Order: sequence, then structure tokens, then C-alpha cells
Amino acid sequence: MSKYDYDVVQLVDAVPRQDEIHRHAVKVSPDEMAKNLSRLLKPLGPDSYKVAIVDDDRSYAAYVAASYETRKIVGDKTTELMHLFQQTIKHPKASPPKQLVLVSEDPQLAAVCQMLLPETKIQIWANSVTAPRELRESHHHFQPLEELITDLKIVQIDVRIDLENIFIGLVNSGWRPNLSELVSAIHRALEKQCGGEVVATTGYADFDELNRHHGGARKNWQRELTLAGAESRYVVSQHGKNTADMKIASDIATLVEHSNTAGVIDVIGLATMDRDFRHVVEKVKQRGKRVIIVSLKNGLSRELEAVAEVCYLDDYLTLPKGKDTDAEPQREDVTMMMKVAAWMHRNRWRRVYRDQLDREFGDAAESLGKLMTNRWLVPTPDSRVDREGRARALEFNPDEPSAQAAYYLARWIPERVHFCLNRRQMPHVDTRYLAIGMAGDPTLSRLGIAQSRVAAENWLNAAANAGIVVANEQPHPLAPTKLITVWTLPTPNSDATKDTIVDASAENAGATSTVVVEEVAVTDPISVVSSMTENRVPETAVGAEVIQLITPASARVTSGRLRQLLTNGLSEGELTTMLFDHFRDVHRKFEGAPKVERIQALLDYVERRSQQNGLLDAIREVNPMLVNDPPAQLLAA
Repeated sequence: MSKYDYDVVQLVDAVPRQDEIHRHAVKVSPDEMAKNLSRLLKPLGPDSYKVAIVDDDRSYAAYVAASYETRKIVGDKTTELMHLFQQTIKHPKASPPKQLVLVSEDPQLAAVCQMLLPETKIQIWANSVTAPRELRESHHHFQPLEELITDLKIVQIDVRIDLENIFIGLVNSGWRPNLSELVSAIHRALEKQCGGEVVATTGYADFDELNRHHGGARKNWQRELTLAGAESRYVVSQHGKNTADMKIASDIATLVEHSNTAGVIDVIGLATMDRDFRHVVEKVKQRGKRVIIVSLKNGLSRELEAVAEVCYLDDYLTLPKGKDTDAEPQREDVTMMMKVAAWMHRNRWRRVYRDQLDREFGDAAESLGKLMTNRWLVPTPDSRVDREGRARALEFNPDEPSAQAAYYLARWIPERVHFCLNRRQMPHVDTRYLAIGMAGDPTLSRLGIAQSRVAAENWLNAAANAGIVVANEQPHPLAPTKLITVWTLPTPNSDATKDTIVDASAENAGATSTVVVEEVAVTDPISVVSSMTENRVPETAVGAEVIQLITPASARVTSGRLRQLLTNGLSEGELTTMLFDHFRDVHRKFEGAPKVERIQALLDYVERRSQQNGLLDAIREVNPMLVNDPPAQLLAA
């Protein structure tokens, strides 16, 4: 055997393919790779020859140190390889090697080796994820390199983005929408969390709705998503159904159960804040896949957080500080505020004496003191002081959105639940229904509170902790395997009713005299405060415009009052829903027209047909908080 004869030749191609540079990063250093490949060659035979072709100085030094004959490519790789073979393996004095181990992901290089060494058995070692199909399915023996070098395995991540959900949460946090920045942040968060590589990204949204709410007609978020390197799934929003959630769940199930890539994907990355994905996460984990949720620190559903790993976009995006009104105050503060607010509503108060608070909530003195220290409760402008120099009369801070929202929602939530269960005879009231109502409520929209599903869920949970409502889980009527949270009022004999808002008429009948700041008795069962009391409350008080909408007035229904209800009380989406469900002719003729034109057309329509009361009923169905029975009593604008 001459010095050119070898049983085994190992050729390492350390020059990356041009189409792989942008997405594939080797997770093992050149030094470790060279040592590992040299070690793997030893069991194949004593007479072996190691050669490596590289294109950078670090790799050159690594393979030289591992005793490889190393050539640095300066021109065409194929030409350089043929020249190298002529000097070594194809030398006139050499016999063809029995076996060639080609460590490469280049099909062209494999073809050249087959041409130069037709009698030699060729093995190909390459990463099974990044190697081209023609190498993996060729007649050569293919060996996944990650099975030989365990540290080489690159965790493959498939990303699914609940775009509308995560978009709303970020915008509410003060983020200026930029999908390229968002996709990049999601990738960096996931790759740092699991040390892997994102191989596919898909965003789901009703892009027309996303354009309409964030950017207008000139914005094309679907195009922006594509330019950011992600695929898009256009999912049409349907009234009462979260079709994006269902489509994401269906696609993930297909990916982990039936897809040809099921064995390739190691991690599912899900960017969302929605608790509805809990069952999807559990199912994926049962299939042996890892799930990582990408979300916001102050927006993620706790139910989802409990069943999956989480990484937070806050650490990868620049978000303005102090913009997330739903994140402040802390959960226990919100619960305490809602307890106080419910108690005040039960007694028809907008402001209270400090000693009344101390007597009612003496067992929670620390929490009550925190509300005052943090100025969620503040002295009224005309309050007198006690012997210790403290203000005697307090109210919810009219300049603090969270305080205003707590006072407002302590009444809004139970009234909405009561109306739906007892007057509309709905079988149940779930979180999604209430969240939609909060997002469309003009007062909450003005405050910037509860405008996302997760934020609404947090306020509902605070109301439940305060004893205002009761949460229960039950199977979804259309998908029995999925659990939904439904909301009811506490039973009359439960301890929770102490601070619970009950039906106004029943409450008024049993009201007892109590010392209050307002020295005027409230006689109407629906009005939040009497007209005399309202004159003493600052203009910026919670829900002023809505309180005015539901204050008793004349029984005469006028177009002006209807116009104000429609303009100030219904969102674009609620108006569209009402027109489609109850005034189909107006909807067909004026679909897509500005809101003011559609309202005028609707008023003309009902005026000609004397259907004002029918319009009231339709408004009540869409937003029960605006009007209530009897119609004429509650119509005042």
C-alpha cells in the first residue's frame, strides 16, 4: 500500500451554501466540530485520510489543529476540489479509497465525488433539517449529523402569531406598530429561550379589520407581514366567533399530528395573550412537543401562563413606560377598589366619609390605606378635615383612569350580567361576550381601559375577587372539549352579596338610611346619582356621558336623542351588527359609508315607519348599558 492508499477518506466541506447563510447558523464552534469529526473517523478504519475545505481563518485554524489537510477556497469550490483530488486521492500511484465520508450539504459536491470516485462507497453526513432533499433521498448512505454529534442538533421552531390579539396589547402599551420589528423581536425571544432557530413564521388576522383600526385605508398590514419574512393567513372575523383562534388551533394540530414536518419541528412558538389557547398548549405537549408562549408581562392570561413556558416581548421591544393603564395598579389594589366601589354603588354614593370607610373595611385597613396613599381615593374638592387634619370626604380620583374604571365597572359588570341572564334570557354570559362589550363601551374606550381580551379578563377576575360576580367553567356549546368561563351574580344569601350590585329596583326597595356626603335621597332606581348630586360632582367624573344617557327624562322619543345614543353609545362594529341584524335594507344600501351617514339613513328609515321603539330595542340588544326597560324612561340624551 502506497502513501496515497487509504481505506477511508473523510472530506469536510466547511464552506456554507449560499442559500443557507441567511438562515442557518451552526451551533457548534469550528474547533469543536473539527475535534468531533476527527473522533468519529477513527472507528471506520486505521488507514484514513482527513481533508477539509474552508473559506475563513477561524475554520482553517480549527481543522489544521485537528490534523486535517486543510485547503482554503479562494475560487470555485468544485474546481478547487478536483485539483485537491488530483494531488491526493486521484494521484497516479493511489488506489481508490474503499469508503468516502462526505460531510457536506452541497449536492453538487456529492455529484463531483461520485464522478471522480465511481467505485467508492460514499456516505454523506449532514444536518437532516438543513440538508437538501436530494442528499437525504439519494442512493448514498445518509447519516444525520446531529445523531452523531448531539451538540450539533439545532432546535427547530415554528412560530404562530395571533396578530390581532398581540397587536392590541402592544398598541395599548404605547407601541408604534412595526411588523418587521415585531417579527424580529419574537424570533429573538424564542431563539434565546430555547437556543434554537425559527424555520417558519405565520401570522393570523382579519387584515381588513386590522388596517381599519390601525392605520386606515392606506395601510396594508398583510403586505408588511410578508415583507417581514412571515407568511400570512387571512381569517375573516365572524360575529360571535373567534375564527383566528380556531384557525391557529387547527393548523397547530395539523402540524404536530399529520404534517410531514411533525418530526422536524421541536418547538411551537405562540405569540398571544389569549387564554383560549390553553387546550391547544396541553394537546401539543401531549404529543411530545415543547410550547413557548410569547406575550407581554402585564397582559398574559394566568391560565395560559400556568401551562406553558413564557418569554416576554417587553424584553425585546422598546415600549414607552407608563402607558399600560391596565397594568396599574396591582391586582390586589384593583380588587379593593372594586369592593369599595360596589359598596358605594349599593348605597348610591359618589363620595363617602372616611369614618364610613374605616367602619366598613376595618379588617382591610392596610389595603384601604394603600388606595389613599397611591391616590386611587382622593379628597373631594370641598371636603372638610377631621381633628387629625385628614380630609373627611373621599372619592375615586377623577384624573386616574384605573380608579375611574374600577368605579364604573363595579356597576357595569353586574348590570350587564343581570340584563343578559334575566331579561334577554341568555343561557350564559361568557368572558368573550363581556370583553366585546367592554371594548365597545365609550367610557372605557375613552379611559383606555379593558380594550383587549386579556385586560377585560383581568378586570372580570378582580370583580370576582371582590364578590361582585361569580366565575364558573363549563364546556363550550360548540366545542365540548374546550372550557369557557361563564359569569353569574352571587346568590342572594351568599356572603359575597355584601358588596355586590343587585338589580336596581330590588335594591332600592330595601335601601336603608345611611350617612353620606350627598345629602339628597336618591329616588330613581336606575340613575347612578340624582340630578342635584350630579351638579356637585366634577365634570370629569367617571362615566359622565353614559350617566347622562341613562338618566330618566321625558318619555318622548326624539330623533335627537336617538342620534346621540347611536353616535356616542355605539362603536362602528356595534352599529354595523345592529344594522345587519335588524335593519338589513339600510345595511345593504349604506354598507361601507361613514358612520354619520349610516346613522342619518337609519333615523330617516325609522322615522318614516314610526319604528323608534324598535330601534331602541335593537340598541338595547347590542349595548344593554345604554338603555333599559322601560324604553321611554331610560332614553334621555
